[in-house]
Amino acid sequence: MKRLFFGLGVDPAVGDRVVRSVHHTLDGEGEFAVYAAEDLHVTLVFLGAVDEAQVPEIVRTATQEFRALAAPELRLGGCADAFPSRDRPRALFAGVRESMETSGRLDVLRNRALQVGLSHGWRPSREERSRAYRPHVTVARPRNGSRVPEEFWDLDAERRWVPVDVVLYESLAQREGEEPRYRVLASWPLAVQPG
Repeated sequence: MKRLFFGLGVDPAVGDRVVRSVHHTLDGEGEFAVYAAEDLHVTLVFLGAVDEAQVPEIVRTATQEFRALAAPELRLGGCADAFPSRDRPRALFAGVRESMETSGRLDVLRNRALQVGLSHGWRPSREERSRAYRPHVTVARPRNGSRVPEEFWDLDAERRWVPVDVVLYESLAQREGEEPRYRVLASWPLAVQPG
């Protein structure tokens, strides 16, 4: 079984700046696993555990669904938060918004990713169906009950980028000191065009 999801990678230069901001904000404040720049992404749909034998069919379907789609311009930052809550944070993230000039393109990509999953037997949980989609980039995870400093909520990470492709990622088991967190299984280019 493989743990799979569709996502949009963060531009490497943007990722480097964000990781530096996160390190600066969290440095000396406790134990945090800060994500590497190459691991930063916006999840479109988390498919969960998928039989490895299904992967080639998922790739074929995705090739049809993601053909000739336009890339959104995304803005990272401006609203740092935590899942499930700031009082009990398991993951720290920076919010993502789509630029007005490309409004709706992110929704199209998410809907196509949902369609791929549904056509291969993926069924969202009741919680997933009732929860609104909140595009975000997970940047760190607290360890050993570390307190998140107030400065993090004002994370200075406002950055723009245009994703170049939709990616099918495999989420890898993470052990201390292991890199990377994710493996790219397939990707589909997006048309980068003005809004």
